[in-house]
Amino acid sequence: MNLISRELKLFKRSGGFWIGLVTPLILILCIGVTMTGTVTHIPIGVTSGSAKMQSAVSSALSDSDFTVSNISQSKVTPMMVSGKLRAVVEVISSNSSYVKIKLLIDSTDTTLKDQVRYSVTTKLFEYFNKQQMRLDLDVNFKYSNYNFLVYLAPGILILGILFGGLFIAGDTILNEKEDNTLENVIVSGFSPMRFTMEKLLSFFITMSISPILSFILIVIIGGIIPSISAIALTTLIIILCSFIFVSFGIALSTYLPNKQVAGAVMGTVIFPFMFVSGVFLSIFTMKSFVIPFAKYNPMTLGTEALRTVLLKHGEFQSILNSTLLLLIFGVIMFIWAVRRINKVLAHIQE
Repeated sequence: MNLISRELKLFKRSGGFWIGLVTPLILILCIGVTMTGTVTHIPIGVTSGSAKMQSAVSSALSDSDFTVSNISQSKVTPMMVSGKLRAVVEVISSNSSYVKIKLLIDSTDTTLKDQVRYSVTTKLFEYFNKQQMRLDLDVNFKYSNYNFLVYLAPGILILGILFGGLFIAGDTILNEKEDNTLENVIVSGFSPMRFTMEKLLSFFITMSISPILSFILIVIIGGIIPSISAIALTTLIIILCSFIFVSFGIALSTYLPNKQVAGAVMGTVIFPFMFVSGVFLSIFTMKSFVIPFAKYNPMTLGTEALRTVLLKHGEFQSILNSTLLLLIFGVIMFIWAVRRINKVLAHIQE
């Protein structure tokens, strides 16, 4: 029994516990709440010169599949660019027996666009057939003239930042702990904030190489020509996301005993960030209770902001809310990292 107990302790201490038990459970949970095969609460706008027809179309689409809002024609483009709407139903003309509608669908959400087309067209034809009205429906995919790689580009960039921030930052802090070089921070008189800031700066410099190279390759292979504004905004988003995940990696690593455990724990932590976000799947194909969390996942915020800038030619105003939220997350993660480093240094001093 002593040998069994010893092996179990070694199994847990080595990180095998996370790999063998906790990781599969978290992965199953993440997949279970994200891959539903249905759509839920897709934000759709309805615009029409006739208030009566606008109300009729809204009622035809009002169910759990959609979150419908009546909007003016002037708000169609700004709301689609910012990602507040995934589709717009525009009533062009109508009379007692005929209605002409244009359906605009945001094609940058590649996993959602076909489901939106199917669901909206089905509901509209069903509704107007019951009203004995002939429907002339024109479907238009917005932002659809890109290479498929370009649609994947925002997720690829954010995913690289996530992996780099967690694994590289965590590994470096654990190296400092295992080599007992954190004592140098105390001896040299560095404050925890200064130490954390300089660590973050060094990670920014080293980690910037990968996103920059990835972005250049995407521009070349995808055939896009970003404006100076798009390059500047893309850089801003990358910096903010790096700040969040590097700070998170530093803070999390202070709880871990060694690099072996860290690899398992970091790998496990990555799953919720990846799957409960808009990187691989549309958040509107997830279960209803997950959508609010997925919307405010930093990976979703970063991916949506990059889609807006690179694919929809959005300006700073279009990503202002996402940028502010990313900044808030970054400040929170940084404060957490500083506090954790402070506790580690205080423990060493004891």
